Amino acid sequence: MPFNNKVHIKQFVCLSAFALLYGYLSYKAITSESILLMLGLPGLILIYYFYDNPVVCFWTILYSAMLAGVAVSYVPGMFNFRWGINLLALLLGISMMLKIFLRHPRVRFRSDPVFFFYTVLLLYAVLFSLINGIPTKQIIIALKNNFQFYPVLLFFLIYPLHCKFPSQLVKAISIIALIQPPIVLFQYFFIVPKLKYTTGVSSSSVLDAVCGSFGTSLSGGGTGTYTLFTCAILCGLMTAYNKKMISTKKWILLSIYFLFPMFLNETKAAFLFLLLGSFVAIGLDRSMFAMKKILMVFFAVLLGSSMIWATIQMSIHYNVSPQKLIKQTLAYTSGDVGYGKYRLNRMSCLTFWWQKNKQNPVQLFIGHGLDSTIESDVVSLSTAGSVARRYPQYGTGLTTASQMLWETGLAGFLIFMAIFFSSFRECIKLARSTILSAKEQLIAIWTATGLSLTIMIFFYNSSFRNSQPANMFIILLLSLTILLKLRYQEKTS
Repeated sequence: MPFNNKVHIKQFVCLSAFALLYGYLSYKAITSESILLMLGLPGLILIYYFYDNPVVCFWTILYSAMLAGVAVSYVPGMFNFRWGINLLALLLGISMMLKIFLRHPRVRFRSDPVFFFYTVLLLYAVLFSLINGIPTKQIIIALKNNFQFYPVLLFFLIYPLHCKFPSQLVKAISIIALIQPPIVLFQYFFIVPKLKYTTGVSSSSVLDAVCGSFGTSLSGGGTGTYTLFTCAILCGLMTAYNKKMISTKKWILLSIYFLFPMFLNETKAAFLFLLLGSFVAIGLDRSMFAMKKILMVFFAVLLGSSMIWATIQMSIHYNVSPQKLIKQTLAYTSGDVGYGKYRLNRMSCLTFWWQKNKQNPVQLFIGHGLDSTIESDVVSLSTAGSVARRYPQYGTGLTTASQMLWETGLAGFLIFMAIFFSSFRECIKLARSTILSAKEQLIAIWTATGLSLTIMIFFYNSSFRNSQPANMFIILLLSLTILLKLRYQEKTS
């Protein structure tokens, strides 16, 4: 595990304090020039430190990104703390680049299709954003939102890590998962009643605050990320049980522990995430007999059905009949009703993109530039992107899929999806390899399951850009693919 001595703990505290200071200065609206001047020397010192201690920096970024939502949700002004985490990731990337340019004896750059596609997408997005006339400052902010943990991929690709690092990474994710249910219970029993009282809203919408450590404000905003993360954990437990790595008792107890908080939030699509993840995990596990696969599919369907039942019971509690719930859900998912405050929904945001761009092949192919779909929080629309100003309150960037289509065009969207499909394909190959150990095969199956859920969530919300924990978790899945592939190459060379 990462922090195995007092020195590592002190280093973690110092790095977190640096990130907190940077976020605080951003919150106080100090100019960028002033921030760079005050933090320039500490930044150079950290680059020098990361040059020899990048692993500690990685663990700091991981835990900060995945758990900072607890503080961000309940402490006003702490949202800008996330800028400090972005800065740590940037400094990690700079130190890794220095290792390459200075030809550090312990590192060597290794090619990988996942990293290649991600790099091509970054360069492509910047180039065509400039061609579209997007201001440089807006491009920098957009890179912070969309490519904030790109340096983490670089770290995994070039830095020599111990063969047990994938297992350590999974253990760290497990620790983060174990922390979630207590946070969810606190949010449900203390935060939700407070929101009902202060806002006067008694509908199920206040349950958006029930999102674990993945919230972006007091009212939540991270239920989709929480669902993605928890469903991936549940599918991982099922695979570990099927491979006889955990006992039946432990599997049942842990599944109940992670599952019951999901009945407390308002993510209606949770059962779809769980079913998709279960089917992928079961399908990739070749060690499972056919009868056991049938039983596991039945178990997954049973859990999915229980989630549907819980959603219906919750709607009845808020005076919404099951028929009305189904009608409303279909209307704002694939019908003609907008989602939330927007005019478009998850389906119409895609068809709207096609309708408005099909007559212009250039924009259809290359897009309108990074952050062009970002909505403004003020009436003047002065901070909104070019597309959002043209179609105010439409929600053109409602999902990651629609956002990428508008901003990077069809070409950029295909490059973006190639990142995840190539990673998913690699995980399938690794999961079926007899060269890797049983534990490594388990990690490969779990990574493939998480990637399948990730592809699904791209058409569900825009958490890839708007949620730092979601972005970090997705990058971790891609990083695990890189680590397992390198491990496979080591064993076959």
